[in-house]
Amino acid sequence: MRYLFLVIFNLCILGEVLADCSSGGIWVYSTTTELNQNSIIVVEGYARSQRIIDSLNISYFIYLESGEQRIELDVLERCKGMFSITQALVRPKSKLTKGKTYTLKISNLDEWENRIWTKWNSEKEEYEPISWKVNDKLDEENPKWIKEPKLVDKTIIWYGCGPAIYVIFDLKINGLSNSLIKTELYNTNTKEENTYYLIMGEDGKLEVGHGMCSGAFDFEENSQYKIRFSLMGSSGNSDEKWTNWITFDSPYEGYK
Repeated sequence: MRYLFLVIFNLCILGEVLADCSSGGIWVYSTTTELNQNSIIVVEGYARSQRIIDSLNISYFIYLESGEQRIELDVLERCKGMFSITQALVRPKSKLTKGKTYTLKISNLDEWENRIWTKWNSEKEEYEPISWKVNDKLDEENPKWIKEPKLVDKTIIWYGCGPAIYVIFDLKINGLSNSLIKTELYNTNTKEENTYYLIMGEDGKLEVGHGMCSGAFDFEENSQYKIRFSLMGSSGNSDEKWTNWITFDSPYEGYK
């Protein structure tokens, strides 16, 4: 799968323990290395930066800029993760111009946020603006399942500040690896449910859970869950159909 993933962070001390977690950060990614003329962009805020996502186009205005052209971005949906992370799906209000390079901007950021609102170019060894070149595509195809998702593994890795915990699923999609996976998790014990958009790995595997510091989904001990998925293309196109529910025990079971 070709996708752009950008992480911006500032190391800090969490409580009284020196950790590799950060006080805030912003992840920005699209499901392709270039933008289609009608692409969706996913913006995530971690820890204290979640407030930016909560207030996009309210206190913080998000847009694309190319020279003197400014294209506002609509916030299509916001999703609150279960562990220190929030995301928003945004899309240009008007069609982008083929061949132009657009830079992502957010207004009213404070001094620290403005300083880190860049991406690291490992080849040039320098920071540069978050930008994409626009191709000539208008993606209007609905991604479809080849097979129902299958649970293949559960993993827990224990760190000083807590575990990285995931339930892993094998996905088979009709050749469109650049799909967003709308994921709904339901705790059958507490009746709590949560929805978040994920991106599968290049190996066709989808990790549902969280790392040591943050993540879309969390699990409790002695609980049973069910999960289902829906596909969204790189430009928001979807038939809005859900897969069948898959039930499983908490990943903590068997790791006590």
